[in-house]
Parts: sequence; C-alpha cells; structure tokens
Amino acid sequence: MRMRWLLVMMLAVALFSPRAMHAAETPAEHVANVYAAQELASHPALGNLPDYSLPADKLARAQHLHAISMRIVAVDTVWSVVQIALLLWLGIIGWMRDRAEHAAENRWAQAAVFCFWLGLALFVLDLPLRLYGHHLGLQYGLSVQGWGSWFVDKLKSLALSWALYTLLARGTMWALTRFLAAGGWLSPSARSL
Repeated sequence: MRMRWLLVMMLAVALFSPRAMHAAETPAEHVANVYAAQELASHPALGNLPDYSLPADKLARAQHLHAISMRIVAVDTVWSVVQIALLLWLGIIGWMRDRAEHAAENRWAQAAVFCFWLGLALFVLDLPLRLYGHHLGLQYGLSVQGWGSWFVDKLKSLALSWALYTLLARGTMWALTRFLAAGGWLSPSARSL
C-alpha cells in the first residue's frame, strides 16, 4: 500500500512540476512579447504605459450606471429572500404542493409540476427587476436586443430552469431517502418519500 502511494506521489510531482507544465513559447506569444517590450522601452521607466480615461460625460454616465446596477443587485438579493417568505406566508407553496400531489402519483411527475409552479411564480415576481435591467441596457447602449427576443430568451431560460430544478429537487430527495434511510437517519414516514 505504501508503494502505491509513493508511486502516485512521484507521478503527481512529475506531471505537475513547473518544468513539465511550462510549454515552449508559441510564435504568437513571441510576437506579443516583442511588441510589449517595444512599448515598455518607448515609455519612461516610472511612467509605464499611458492611462486610458473616459471623457467627462461618458465617465459620469458610467458611474451613474454602476450606481444603479449596485442598487439593483442589492434590491434583487433582498427581494429573492422576501419573495420566498411571501410565497410561504401566503400559503402559495402549500397550494403548489397540493396541485403537484393531485396531478400525478409518480414522484418525478409531482416534482415536475411543483417546480413548474414555483419557477413560474418566481419568474413573474422577478420580472419587474429584469425588465428594468434590460431597459437600462438599451438606454445606455449595452444591449441591442429587442423586447420580443429578450422575452423569448427569458421564457427559454424558464423552461431550462424548470427541467434542471426538477432533476435537482427529485434527485436530492431520492438521494436523501436512499442514503440516509440506509443508515437509520430517517424516520419510517420520511423513508416512504
């Protein structure tokens, strides 16, 4: 056993040593390095390369957009927690669970129905912030995508999220019931899931 461990360690050192990981300079890298050396040589030692700065009007617009973007991120973070709390407090999550249980006997189908309703609710609740974000992108020239194609993209995202969340939710429940039940960690009623 020690010999195997020693061989694995020697192989790892041989493969990941700096000499083994360093490849020869490619022709494109050589051209780039020569150009960079010429640029550095043509400027004073402490001056380095000239700085790039925006004109005053564009700088003000960029700073304003950054401030708005940071507010949107903060509001979105808080809103993500609030919307789940609201859905729970209003009993909408329970309603979704009941619809899923009545829709099918199969647990995978129930997970698909529940994830559909949950994804749709979160999509609708997130829509105002997403609309405002796209409006800002259009206003500041960061996006050229029209509203129709943008909304179609959001619907595609909803469909992909639904499929992935269904797999994740049911797969997690399956793993929990199989592996934790085997060790006696779950009660008999939880094992029936």
